[in-house]
Amino acid sequence: MGRYRATVESDIVYVEADLGRIKVGPLNTIIEIIGGPSWTIRYDDQERARMDLDTSDEGLTIDVRDTIEAMTFGGKFLMTLRSQPEIIPGGDRDTVSPRLGLFMGRLIENLEYGVR
Repeated sequence: MGRYRATVESDIVYVEADLGRIKVGPLNTIIEIIGGPSWTIRYDDQERARMDLDTSDEGLTIDVRDTIEAMTFGGKFLMTLRSQPEIIPGGDRDTVSPRLGLFMGRLIENLEYGVR
């Protein structure tokens, strides 16, 4: 099974899939949750003290949209993403949908540890 790319079109994030793309949610919501359009890699003292951890990328600033557009996903993740509700019942504006939350978890992981 192949890998499927995330795309941004008209400020909406989608993941391409064999059976049609999956709508994730608004880019501006993702940027708001992340804390802005960029992410700066930081390490705490405990991480810096680890000899097995390369911290040479500390201070590097990453563009969130570029990271999203570089992300790819396997079929299992797509099946899980598609099965999550796209909207919140009741329309609570302070809550993100399960689908967006799942995507955000993977995005934050990629921002912290690099795009896979």
